[in-house]
Amino acid sequence: ATKWPHQVAPFMSGAPISGLLKVVDYSVLGQQLVRKDGKNRVIEHGAGRPDADTVFCDPAGLCFIQDTGPRHAGGASDEIYRFLGIKNDDAFEEPVRKAVTEEGRAKYHAYPQEGGGAFHCIHVVGPDFRGRDDAFTRDEAKGQLAEAYKNVLCEFRAAACGEGGPKKLRLIPISGGIFAGRFKGEIATLTMDALMAAAEELPPEVSGFLLESEQLNLCIYEQDELPAFQAALEDARADASASEEEEEEEEESGA
Repeated sequence: ATKWPHQVAPFMSGAPISGLLKVVDYSVLGQQLVRKDGKNRVIEHGAGRPDADTVFCDPAGLCFIQDTGPRHAGGASDEIYRFLGIKNDDAFEEPVRKAVTEEGRAKYHAYPQEGGGAFHCIHVVGPDFRGRDDAFTRDEAKGQLAEAYKNVLCEFRAAACGEGGPKKLRLIPISGGIFAGRFKGEIATLTMDALMAAAEELPPEVSGFLLESEQLNLCIYEQDELPAFQAALEDARADASASEEEEEEEEESGA
């Protein structure tokens, strides 16, 4: 297992997830959208497709999970379902449909492959911030995103249970893109704040598992969005370090 920095040693008591996380320049399927000469181009990243030791997230739509199935999904999910081999299915597997019944819910499922082994996917439905009125606050948005991330991290542990279970996770900016609504300009910092809040609510067994995981990557598909997420993570790490120093000073003064 990876040896993480000292700042995350007390993670089980709610220390930030920032020391575990890495922002990477590819999607959960190992692709990147780059803009060159005024045109968008999708390139294959060296990280490659998820392997049998990697769990990855699907930004699922609730209507597709509950009603129309993978066949009618578009966007990032369309590519994911083709990769999983379920794009032509009329319905998701029953455990997924039973678990993902509203925004914020997540469910892990293993998809066996013809050549043996399985692909490991966590379907998560993020909150849709489009059309929210001005009374809907950033703190409320952070709370809803934090609940979704907490559920994803708990499902990651569920996926890894048992000998030889996957120990790597490719996360996504939940509710990114068009679903960010008026929070689109700050989705990077909102994502980090939500992840920090989610970490504080994790059960101890999940926090302990994350410390032993091999990889926790936040996958950024669009090259233009990468700097904002990298900066947000650096700020989160700086805040975590400052908080730790304050706690140490308080402990010393109280000794």
